[in-house]
Amino acid sequence: MKRPLLLFSLFLIVGIYVAQFGNLPLFIMTSMLVMSALSIVYLHNKKNIVILIGALIFFFAGAAEFTVINKITLDKFKEFSGKDMQVLGFVCTEPDIKESKTVYTVRTDEIKSEGKSFKIKGKLLVTVPNKDDTPILEYGMDLTVNGKISIPDGKRIPGGFDYRRHLLKSGVSATVYTRGDSIKFMDSSSVNPFVKVGMDLRKRIIGTIKPCLPKEQAALLCGMLIGFTEDMSDEMVDAFSDAGLSHLTAVSGMNIAFIVFPLVFVFKRMRLSQKASNITIIGILIMFLFITGFSPSVTRAVIMAVIILIGQLLRRETDIYTSISFALILLLLYNPYTLFDIGFQLSFAATLSLVLFYKYIKSKLDFKFLPSFVSDVMAATLAAQLGVVPISTMYFNKISIISLISNLVVVPLVEVITILGIIMVIIGQISTFPAELLGLVCNTFLSFILYVAKISSEIPFAVIKITTPSIFGLLIYYLCIIYFLWLKPTYEINLKPRYYVISISIITLIFTVTSFIPKDLKIVFIDVGEGDSQLIVTSDGKTILVDGGGFASKTDFKHNMGDYAVVPFLYDYGVARLDMVISTHGDDDHLQGLLTVFKDIRVDNLIIADGMDLKPYVGLLKLAEAQKTSTKMCKAGDEIVLDSDTRIKVISPIDGVKMTKSPENNGALVFKLNYKGVNVLFTGDIEKEAEKILLDNNADLKANVLKVAHHGSDTSTTEGFLNAVGPNVAIISVGKNNSFGHPSKHVIDRLQAKDVNILRTDIHGTIIMSTNGKDIRVWKTLEE
Repeated sequence: MKRPLLLFSLFLIVGIYVAQFGNLPLFIMTSMLVMSALSIVYLHNKKNIVILIGALIFFFAGAAEFTVINKITLDKFKEFSGKDMQVLGFVCTEPDIKESKTVYTVRTDEIKSEGKSFKIKGKLLVTVPNKDDTPILEYGMDLTVNGKISIPDGKRIPGGFDYRRHLLKSGVSATVYTRGDSIKFMDSSSVNPFVKVGMDLRKRIIGTIKPCLPKEQAALLCGMLIGFTEDMSDEMVDAFSDAGLSHLTAVSGMNIAFIVFPLVFVFKRMRLSQKASNITIIGILIMFLFITGFSPSVTRAVIMAVIILIGQLLRRETDIYTSISFALILLLLYNPYTLFDIGFQLSFAATLSLVLFYKYIKSKLDFKFLPSFVSDVMAATLAAQLGVVPISTMYFNKISIISLISNLVVVPLVEVITILGIIMVIIGQISTFPAELLGLVCNTFLSFILYVAKISSEIPFAVIKITTPSIFGLLIYYLCIIYFLWLKPTYEINLKPRYYVISISIITLIFTVTSFIPKDLKIVFIDVGEGDSQLIVTSDGKTILVDGGGFASKTDFKHNMGDYAVVPFLYDYGVARLDMVISTHGDDDHLQGLLTVFKDIRVDNLIIADGMDLKPYVGLLKLAEAQKTSTKMCKAGDEIVLDSDTRIKVISPIDGVKMTKSPENNGALVFKLNYKGVNVLFTGDIEKEAEKILLDNNADLKANVLKVAHHGSDTSTTEGFLNAVGPNVAIISVGKNNSFGHPSKHVIDRLQAKDVNILRTDIHGTIIMSTNGKDIRVWKTLEE
C-alpha cells in the first residue's frame, strides 16, 4: 500500500468518532465492520498484513484515547460540583476580556474544600464580572479563587451547541463564576517562556496595526495576519460569512506560504545555506504557532510546511497526502477533541479538496478568452468550496452563492495585503511614521475588501438557507465528488432498458412502502431558558411552532433565543418551512424568538389570541405581512384541523370575558392538541384567574400531558385546575438558575402528590415526546 498513513488517519478518525457516543453496542458493531473490511482486504492481498494491523491499532487507539481522556477530564472536579471551595493555580492563557466580564482559564494545582486539601492538576474556566475596582490578571499570575465549581452541560438541544465539548477541546473540565474580590493574586508567577513570547509578539503586532488603520480595517488585517478576530464586529463577521470570505481571517496554508516564500527568497539573496535557511524558517514557523495560539488550521499548515522543509534537507520528495495524514494524526493523538473543532474540519476539507480537484477543475476552465489568474482563482475557489460547503451547512445552515464572484475580486489582493501588512508591522517596531504611511496603502486595499464583503452579502439571494444535512448524506456527497471529479470514470456501462425499469420500480416501491408506514405525532419542548417554545410535527408531517422563547439573557437584548436555539434547532430537525406559528401571548419570553423565526423561515399561518393587545405584536405582524403569512385571531370554540387524526381545539380566551388581573398572561391562548386518543394541553402563561374562569365555564381540560403554565409559577396550576386536567405527564419550560423562583415548590408538590411524571427543561434540557395516539414515549436530552 503506497500511503499507509492515509489509511491510519482514516481509521483513527472512525475510532474517535464512534467513541464519542459512549455506546458500547455501537462500538462493538463498528469494530466488527472494521475488522470484516480489513479481513476482506487481507484476503485480496496478503502482503498488506502489517499495514492492516496498523490500521486496526489506530482505530482502537483513537477510541481508547478519546474514552480515557473524556472520562478523566470530565471526572476531574466532579466531586466538588456545587460546593464552596478555594482553588490555587495560575492563569494559563491570555484573559478573554469582554464588555461585561473577563474570562480566565486557570490551571489548578490544589483545591481546598470542607477543611481538606486535594492536589488536582486540571483546568477551570473562571468568569469574573467587570467592575471599576476589579483588576485584570495577566498570563502566568499565581492566584487563589473562592467560589463554586459547576460541571458544564452537554447539548441541551439536539444538534445544538455542546458547551461541555467546547470546553473539553481546551482541556477545561469545569467552570467557576465569582466576584473580583474573591480572587487574590500573588507576587509569584508560572510562565512558559515560549507562550509568553508568543503572547507578547501578538500584542506588539496588534498594537502596531491599530494606530496605523481605522478600526474595521485594523480588525480585518489582524485577522488576516495572525487570526485575531476579537475586534471584528458581529456585522463584519456576518458579512464575510455571507460573502463567502470568512477564510480570509482563518490563518492557514496561504498565510504560511506568504511567510515561507519571501523568507526563502531573502535567505537565498543572503547566500545562506539551505540547511541553515530551512532550520531558521522552521524556527520562525514554530514561533508563529505560539503567536496565533495553535489554532488547528495554522498547526496543520505549519506541520505540512515543516515536513516539506525537512524533506528538502534529507533530499526526500514529500507526498502531499502523507503530509496531510501525518499532520492530522499528530493533532488527533495530541487532543482527540480537535476532530470536532470546526476550524480543524474546514482546514483539512479545504486542503484535501484543493489537492484532489484543483487540477481537474482548472483544466475545464482553461478557455482562451479567460485570463490565467482568473481561472486560477475560480478553480481554487470551486475546489475549496466543494470540500467545505457541506461542513458549513452542517454548522451554519447556509450556502454563499455569491462566493465565487467575491473571491474572484478579492483573492488577488490577499497576497499584496499580507506582505504589505507584515512589512508595516516590522517597520512599526522601528518607527511609527513610515508604518502609518504604509498603513494608508493597506487601508485602500482593506477598505475595498470590506466594501466587497458588504455589497456581496446584501445582494438578494446571495445566501440560501438550508436544513442540516445528515452524516449519511455528507458521506454520499463526498463519495460522489471523489468518484466523479477525482477518479473521473471514463468507461461506459451499457445496460439493457429492462434494468433501468427494474431499478426505477424498486426505488418507487421503497418510497411508496415507507410513505404508508404509520408515523407518530411528535412534540419537542425546546430548551429556551426562561421562556417557552414547542414544535409539533404531525404524523402527516405538518409543522407547528408554539412560541419562540425570549431574549438570550437579562442583559443581552440584541440577541434572542430564536437566534441561539429555535431557528438552529428547526434547521437541525429538518424544518425549513412552518405550516403554522401559534403565539400564545405577547410576553417577551414567548414572543421575541418568533421575530428571528419569521426572518429566517417561511411561515404559512400565524395564530394569535383574540382580544390580545397587539402593541407587542407590531414587529411580528410586519414580518408576517412581508411574508404574506395568513394571520388569524382565535378564541374558545375555534378548531383547527391539521390532518385527519390531528386537531387543535381552542379553549381560551372566552369571547366576552375580560381579564382584570394580568390581562397579558390571563388572556393567553389556551388550546388542546388532540391526536387520536392522546390530548396535550398548552396553557401559555395563564394564572389563577383564567384557570378559575375555565373551571367555571366547564371547559374540557382533560389531557394526558400538561404544559405547565407560567414556567411552574405559584400564580398558576391550582389544585382545582390540576384535578380537571388529570395529567400523567407535566412539562415545565423553565430556565436554569433563574431569578424568578420558578418552578414553585408548591406546584412541584401538587404534581408529585398526584403521581404526575414531571419533566423540566432546566434539568432535562430539550424534551421530545412521541405518541402513536395511544402510548406516550419521552426522550430527555440531559439525564439527571
